[in-house]
Amino acid sequence: GERTNANGAKQFRAMLKNEDWDGMVAMGREQVKAGAHLVDLCVAYAGRNELDDMNILVPRFAAQINLPLVIDSTSPEAIEAALKLHGGRCVINSVNLEDGGKRLDTIAKLAHRFGAALICLAIDENGMAKEANEKLEVLNRIFKLLTEKYGLRPSDLIFDPLTFTVGSGEATLRNSAAETLKAIRLINEKLPQVNTILGLSNVSFGLNKTGREILNSIFLQEAVKEGLSCAIVNPAGILPGHKITPEERKICLDLIYNPSGDGSDLTRFIKFFTDENKKEKKVDVENLTPREQLIEKVIDGDKSSIENLLETLLHDYKPQEIINEILLPAMKEVGELFGSGKLQLPFVLQSAEVVKNTVDILQPLMEKVEPSPDKRVILATVAGDVHDIGKNLVNIMLSNNGYNVYDLGIKVDIEDMIKAAKDHNSEVIGMSGLLVRSTEIMKENLEELNRRNFTPTVILGGAALTSDFVEKELQPIYRGKVFYARDTIDALSILENNLIKEEEASRESSGTESLGKPPRKKRPLSSNQKLVGKANRHQFVFEKNIVKPPFYGSHLLEISSKDLFALLSHKVLFEARWGFKKGSLSDSEYKKIIEEKARPALNKLISEDQKDGLFQAQGVYGYFRCRASGNKIKLFDDAEITIAEFDLPRQKHKPGLCLADFISEEQTDLIALWAVTLGKDIIEEGRKRFANDEFCDYHLLHGLGSELADCGAVYVHRQIHRELFPGHTLTNGKLNGCRYSFGYPACPDLSSQKDLLRILDADRIGIKLSESMQMVPELSVSGFILFNPFARYFVP
Repeated sequence: GERTNANGAKQFRAMLKNEDWDGMVAMGREQVKAGAHLVDLCVAYAGRNELDDMNILVPRFAAQINLPLVIDSTSPEAIEAALKLHGGRCVINSVNLEDGGKRLDTIAKLAHRFGAALICLAIDENGMAKEANEKLEVLNRIFKLLTEKYGLRPSDLIFDPLTFTVGSGEATLRNSAAETLKAIRLINEKLPQVNTILGLSNVSFGLNKTGREILNSIFLQEAVKEGLSCAIVNPAGILPGHKITPEERKICLDLIYNPSGDGSDLTRFIKFFTDENKKEKKVDVENLTPREQLIEKVIDGDKSSIENLLETLLHDYKPQEIINEILLPAMKEVGELFGSGKLQLPFVLQSAEVVKNTVDILQPLMEKVEPSPDKRVILATVAGDVHDIGKNLVNIMLSNNGYNVYDLGIKVDIEDMIKAAKDHNSEVIGMSGLLVRSTEIMKENLEELNRRNFTPTVILGGAALTSDFVEKELQPIYRGKVFYARDTIDALSILENNLIKEEEASRESSGTESLGKPPRKKRPLSSNQKLVGKANRHQFVFEKNIVKPPFYGSHLLEISSKDLFALLSHKVLFEARWGFKKGSLSDSEYKKIIEEKARPALNKLISEDQKDGLFQAQGVYGYFRCRASGNKIKLFDDAEITIAEFDLPRQKHKPGLCLADFISEEQTDLIALWAVTLGKDIIEEGRKRFANDEFCDYHLLHGLGSELADCGAVYVHRQIHRELFPGHTLTNGKLNGCRYSFGYPACPDLSSQKDLLRILDADRIGIKLSESMQMVPELSVSGFILFNPFARYFVP
């Protein structure tokens, strides 16, 4: 991010003149929120003392901006002062060979002394290198000097091959963009350990604003293909590939690669991207028919002016025709975009909101028609399971594709599902569940349907479910059809492709009914794969000096939402929880979506939390004496009275592990128990948003809450690490102890939750258990930590 640069940003320069230090730091924080990975700092300005300004600003940046700082200065004194004042690793901008290497000598020594990275420009005594081979030759000289003479590592170096504008019309610069791209490729081939960087917008300097945006976007895509690793770029000014027409792409590529060689490519570019051309494009968009406009609004998730558009459409279409002939095909296209990886889940939900709002407007105008039996679906989270996010997303998708969905909620037993299916004349039941135990309940439900001689089509989904389990364990036992749905689009596809017309269904293969791979035959175990018994406990070395805790028993732990946000992985949140998948998008297209959609959504929720206290986290943890006994971990008090037993499974294959193997049998060992909850208010807020048809907001809120609950587990683990191992530096991913939770493969028995929460007295932070031993409120996590250095995760 380059906005905090007195030479290039007018607002920052004005703040520097007025010594508005807080405002300058705030501009830096804005760049962090916008998704920058590095923040530039340049305070060189005529009439001011650069060294004094660095001394004031660098400590403020270091304290409030958690990103590497790019020290942008020509003054070695100012660079040295900044390096001394910043505790993190910095980047120095920049060095070159313009003066034969004199300044490089000074800056390289500073970089080596303070562990800084260096941006290196393709400039030597002859000026800026223009051709690719010249650029490589200059940068190779710099590489040898910095690595051989000054001891910098190749990975410390960021090479800028530099690019010139292709908009000047100067004949000598017509190939400049293509030469820069070639230089990036050569650098990656000849010096693979170094990084590369470009000031992207230089390539389009002097051209029409509209044309610049598209040219920059295409140039970035081409540079990334050649291996560019860093870019100085405004993400808001980069367009995703599908927003650029084939004609625009060709015109930009011709300007970049100069196939004509005579300057005519620039002429065509300028002519195409005139203001008149821009206006004509706008008229084309406005000239879409009302039908096409509604389709575009669904695909774009745009709810604006729907009423006016419908008023026009109702002159030519009946309400039901608008739904069947416009809305449903539009949602089908949305589903296809999602399935191909070109559209992320939050955008799908925004499209669903548009459809829901439109249907709500049309509903009073529609004739009452009895729904068709093949469009009725019963949905439910199975008995004992309180998780409903996946089920709710399926509800949204099906409801907005013409299905009558009867959602029975959470913790629904099979009796209620059967009654609802008969009452509503539905031939389809969708069962959802998150935990391993829920998959067994699904199996029991299918057996009960067989026993009752009632065999509707069943669609199963949930985090713990797999296609193998459905194909091998469930399909063979059920007399009706059973399908596995990986996600919402899968569920819709199953219904559309398999269940709409009975005659189509009859033509289907008599083999597997899953959309996944056909079932595989079980192979007998070979002689060297026989099931093994207990592992050799002595393979795990137990130290005589078991770690000593600061106390025995449990303590409450205050957890602020700020602490949780500090531990939040944006990558996990955006991709796994929120469903912003890269799919077939280019890197630049995906980055634009993250910067324009995902990060602002996160910032909005953080602001809501700061204002209204959305996330009320509480924790409890404690240390307890224990010993192993066979496959059990026994917990006891200071009087040697057993207070709980955790009975754990042993692997049926080599090496035959059991978690009890990591606890000593001979001497008193230590186990830590913990539980964290985000409280019930956030659950109620999510349900309120869902009820108000705020599908996307509901999804984002729930996904963030789920990830913050997991951050709570990390927070407690870090607290335990600090207390037990005060001499061990706490670094990410290096916490001492291995953390487990009941319901997962190595310790699947949820009934052990009862003892764990009882011992911790978790009721005081509001955690209770359902009949099936699942925690309520839903956004709660619990578990235990083992401190044997050989402890690991495994599947029984």
